[in-house]
Amino acid sequence: MFEIVDACRICKSGELLDVLNLGFQPPANHLRRPSEVAPDAVPLDLRLCAGCETAQITATIDPEVLFGTYLWVTGTSPGTRAYSSAFVEWVEAIPGLRESVGDGDRRSVIEVASNDGTFLRRFSQRGWTILGVEPAGNIADQANADGVPTLPKFFSVDVAQSIVADRGHADVVVARNVVPHVAEVHSFIEGLAITAGEDGGVVIEAHDAQGILDEL
Repeated sequence: MFEIVDACRICKSGELLDVLNLGFQPPANHLRRPSEVAPDAVPLDLRLCAGCETAQITATIDPEVLFGTYLWVTGTSPGTRAYSSAFVEWVEAIPGLRESVGDGDRRSVIEVASNDGTFLRRFSQRGWTILGVEPAGNIADQANADGVPTLPKFFSVDVAQSIVADRGHADVVVARNVVPHVAEVHSFIEGLAITAGEDGGVVIEAHDAQGILDEL
């Protein structure tokens, strides 16, 4: 179900400093009724790389266990729905983007880990051609039923190459709150770059550990 990684996921340094060890915990969002069998627990051990200062946990959980079926649905959060509109406006204001892709329907965006398509729907409303890639089958089915074209797949280099072969490169590739969840960060980033090509842009969003600590 899980394996322990003893080297930094970014720079491969073997010097990972202990920050916080919460022992064995059930995976997040794997809720059970009191009458049901409790989910298997995994180590929740936060460490900091002494080399590149990336905060990370040591356990890599089978992605099918974490994301094959998922409970969190983006569109259920009023704050996230409001932020989605601001996010699209921010993307459209990226220096050079308007000049390179224009304002018409030929603009294309692909979101990796797109969930129910809340953010892609905002892009569509502003004239973008959209595509989502979402590993949770239940969520991908919901997105497709709601009119957001979504591939029910775990994103990878192979998936990126398939998308480019079918649709060409995207003007913008979005990866929100997903990079910290992947085991092979470098190959994941490679897939994003393949999808965008030489002329596209990649927008990666993730939480900042220092910001979280400062606001506790």
